[in-house]
Amino acid sequence: MTYEILIGLLALIGMLAGVVSPLLKLNAAITKLQITVDALNDTVKELRQQIGNHTGELADVKAQLADHEARLKALERK
Repeated sequence: MTYEILIGLLALIGMLAGVVSPLLKLNAAITKLQITVDALNDTVKELRQQIGNHTGELADVKAQLADHEARLKALERK
């Protein structure tokens, strides 16, 4: 094996390592990002459910308020 072939192979291995290392870092970053997005989606689903629950409670409170206003108006007329 000549020195030129050995130097060529070493250069090729060095170049390959230079390309693989950033790709591995990119893969790790994408994985972390996917985990974060999944957690965010779960949080959004929970918040939407809570909003739905609060919307129902708000409707009940509005109905009670309307009832109280009607009773107050009736008392004021007397």
